[in-house]
Amino acid sequence: MSEFNYYLWILYGFAALSLVFLAWYFLRRIRVGWLADALILLIAVSLLTPWLAVPGKIDLAPALFIFVFEAMLMENPTILRTGLPLAGVYGLVWLALLIKRRLLRRIKNP
Repeated sequence: MSEFNYYLWILYGFAALSLVFLAWYFLRRIRVGWLADALILLIAVSLLTPWLAVPGKIDLAPALFIFVFEAMLMENPTILRTGLPLAGVYGLVWLALLIKRRLLRRIKNP
């Protein structure tokens, strides 16, 4: 990866974290706390999960954008190339939220 790509990732990371902050700002007043947490985490994971932009090269790009690009523009879409990592990360987020909810329920109701 070239030095230019590092600067692009720094800029993209700043923009993505700004969007996550805005999501938190707008979703913080939702009465159902676990729903707000889930939506904020899913937005963060969707924006910040990197994946190989071109198979066989080291260049990385956000997996969500690669997934959408390949699904819309490729004649023979290889959706599983980026879809499986995104699905795996989404599954880990839901598992973490489930564990958090169970632990909080145990602490409140011993």
